Amino acid sequence: MSHKVIFILFTHNVDIRISIIGPEEDLNNSFLFTFLGHRDLDPTNTTTFSKAMFLDGAQLQVNVSISEPQDGFTSLRDTHLRNSHGFVCLYNKANRQSLQNLLRDHLTHLERVKDTLRIPLVFFGNGDVPNSPKLESYTKQNIRDVLKYEPILSEGSVKDSNQVQDCMWDLIRTIVKENNAKKEYLFGEKPMDKKKKKRKCIIS
Repeated sequence: MSHKVIFILFTHNVDIRISIIGPEEDLNNSFLFTFLGHRDLDPTNTTTFSKAMFLDGAQLQVNVSISEPQDGFTSLRDTHLRNSHGFVCLYNKANRQSLQNLLRDHLTHLERVKDTLRIPLVFFGNGDVPNSPKLESYTKQNIRDVLKYEPILSEGSVKDSNQVQDCMWDLIRTIVKENNAKKEYLFGEKPMDKKKKKRKCIIS
């Protein structure tokens, strides 16, 4: 199971680590580089990238450093999964096996590493397959059977920058909201405490 490690530094006052997981590596790469606005980047050659972005009216400087541990480095992969605050779970909407592989391999492994699936998760189904009640019901039921609660689903194309960014921002907002509601502020700080020194936000 390959695992791409992505570190993103937001000039914001809270650190957030997000992992992008899924059974199709090309799909994961496309999602990442569409999010960054550079779909033609080569993940085998690109190791660093910087871009200014906006979230809820605040400008964020995103600095990305990409490394790709070999499959044998399971401890490094698991460390990044364990330290992540939320996950984008990608699958091919047109291929039911892609969803099954995501649930059977990645979600099962994630649950072993995190000891729970009661964590911020967003599922993104990629593809131009027309929506149908039958397909939507099949997808929700299969994901619900694994999570044991109602999933957050998003569908679209990894080539659509608006859909990709909306998915990523929604996950970040969910992470911050959940931690604030539990009074478990990330890294012991209130996220909007402007008196605190700005901290880095890492997405892995």
